Amino acid sequence: MNAPQLNLLCGSLLLAALLFLTGCSRSPQQVLSDAESAEKLSKAVRIFSEIQEGKGKPLPEAITLHELVAGGYMATNEVAGFRSMDDKVSLSVETITPLEKVVFIHARMADGSQFASRVWVTAKWLKLE
Repeated sequence: MNAPQLNLLCGSLLLAALLFLTGCSRSPQQVLSDAESAEKLSKAVRIFSEIQEGKGKPLPEAITLHELVAGGYMATNEVAGFRSMDDKVSLSVETITPLEKVVFIHARMADGSQFASRVWVTAKWLKLE
């Protein structure tokens, strides 16, 4: 075996070892189940709602999963239980007290079923006027 062939063989073995070790040490991004995705959506909507409330902004009637991911409220793997990133999540608000609201959430899951939930939103920031 000449020197160039030996270098090629050693390089190939080194590359294969690196690829193997990288694949073993890094855990793949886990795709969540529908129930886990729905739970993450509820948490994301609650946080989004509290931030909107804190800024004095009204809650939109709908938000896309893409907007929730882009805003940092959810990770990409957490929306796997839904049909697509462009799916809209419908939001409606019922005011309980001036400092407490309930946000109703409606979305369609990947299997076509409907997801409905509600989250309690409390004012964490008081606007002084």
